[in-house]
Amino acid sequence: MYVVGCVCPLCGLRIRYVRTARGNLVEDRAFNVRSRLDAFAGKKVVREVTYADVPNFGREDMMKKGDGPNDPLLTVVIQFKGATQKQFITRFLTELGDDGNVFRVLASQRSLFAIGAEAAVAVDEEVVTSLRRKPDGSVVGRLRLVGFLNPNDVLFFEAADKAVTIADYSLKFTRIPGTGEGAAAPAA
Repeated sequence: MYVVGCVCPLCGLRIRYVRTARGNLVEDRAFNVRSRLDAFAGKKVVREVTYADVPNFGREDMMKKGDGPNDPLLTVVIQFKGATQKQFITRFLTELGDDGNVFRVLASQRSLFAIGAEAAVAVDEEVVTSLRRKPDGSVVGRLRLVGFLNPNDVLFFEAADKAVTIADYSLKFTRIPGTGEGAAAPAA
């Protein structure tokens, strides 16, 4: 059941949030990861996105905690042409403000990239999203991507766990037709 769906007409980024069986509002990670990567590349680059079981947060574990069989998991595997990425959510914080009109999300993630038989490369990133609902029902937001060095980089210890890249995006969203409280849509 998709509760919120928005699209940015400038870059084509679409985001969706779903209500879980426990009643929590969570990101539809598989859909949003594909949308974010394709929108930033300006073309379709993602071949497939699937949820992955990881210890303590696999499908069976989450169902024991009350989630449904189709609720999003914390880890996704992304297939590109000739490459694979696995994203692990390592920290996830949300907050509401301004009488529910502001929604902020901090998702810290570790990504593993593998190309063919080469050794995988780990990348740590934080995705900070702030969305504000305007009186007309549209949503404006900011998306910040914060990147960190991995231990293979010669400057890793010099960086002292501080961000080495920051990319800011301003977004304006409109509701995707057919979404809204109680509206259902097929899974992507």
